[in-house]
Amino acid sequence: MSAFEPVSAEQALFRSDDFPDWRMRAATAADNAQLLNLVAAAMPSSGLMLSLLRQPDYFVACQAAFMQSEAWVIVAADQPERVVGVYTLSMRPCYIDGQVQMLRYLGDFRIDPLVRGHKLSRLIMRHLRTRMPEQYYAQAVVLADNTTAKQTLHRPHQDFVSHYADQTLFTMTMTGCRPSTPTPTQFSHRTAKAQDVTQMNDFVQSMAAHFNFLPRYDFAGLLNGHAYWKGLTISDFSLVFREGVLVGLYGLWDQKSFKQTRVISYHPLIALLRPLYNLWARHNQRLVLPPKGELLHYLMLHSPLCHPEDVDTFDYMVQAAFAQTRQRGVAALCYSVVERDPRRVVQSRHYGNVIQGVHGFYTFGKNPAPSFDPHRLTYLECGRI
Repeated sequence: MSAFEPVSAEQALFRSDDFPDWRMRAATAADNAQLLNLVAAAMPSSGLMLSLLRQPDYFVACQAAFMQSEAWVIVAADQPERVVGVYTLSMRPCYIDGQVQMLRYLGDFRIDPLVRGHKLSRLIMRHLRTRMPEQYYAQAVVLADNTTAKQTLHRPHQDFVSHYADQTLFTMTMTGCRPSTPTPTQFSHRTAKAQDVTQMNDFVQSMAAHFNFLPRYDFAGLLNGHAYWKGLTISDFSLVFREGVLVGLYGLWDQKSFKQTRVISYHPLIALLRPLYNLWARHNQRLVLPPKGELLHYLMLHSPLCHPEDVDTFDYMVQAAFAQTRQRGVAALCYSVVERDPRRVVQSRHYGNVIQGVHGFYTFGKNPAPSFDPHRLTYLECGRI
């Protein structure tokens, strides 16, 4: 498996003749406060403006999402401590057509609005080309409402990375089950224990026959406090059985210790109707909207794995996970499915809000998608997007 290329002296303090006033360098711990401000910029989502926070440590949040991560910042040439932009290039081992490979992920593409007229996205692209030569590609998810990111990354621009759309991702913030939704009765589940780690790892490997881009999870990291498993313990996971046979696996991930979502503002009409809506929501299993400035609290569904054609198992898993979520005093559970996933029908059986994102591949070379097995589903996990 390949890892990141070594950083050359030229890349360590990158410059381009077209941008004499700016440089790019690796982010350091001293940049933490500025990075937290950059990534906290408000983003639109279904009539809300949300701020995706990484408090208290940007680098800890990056480690929890990926095994390896590089954060590169744009700085002023005469003020190298002044950060005005950032992007991350991360990697983790994933199953691709059944083989373990290091999969890249492009994220946190942010530029301070005060300097956006300087076209610094081009500087980022020139640097990215040095870190991701054309034989490589990265995946990323862009929210459907994020017009700024789509204009930058999804439209053809000279010398920019090319975007090849894969599938639409549907992420539901689940707040209840519809009355007509029966609970499958042929299943049982129990809390995972340390002695289950080998069986859990083997189950993930078996799922690689059905999914592409599935991380090669090693649940032993839950037992030794690995940074990749921050916010999780072995007891946060459950094993699902049908007649004594393991058919499903999932975890509940509370990320609030390193990643949060704050409501910055509401569309004026939503703000006006929010008190009445919340009164209705409390009696109808819907998401209660907090005052602007407060945090949304929800759990993420980690590694919800079962055979993609086994809708009943997935339905049972989601209902069981939601019941556990409510037992913890949390009102909402987030989980994602892609458009081709047969299990997406389960979302229609639940109450909640669904946001859409576009998953795609980004490369300076040729489109990698035709080389992938078309019978394997794209695997994406909302907690690491």
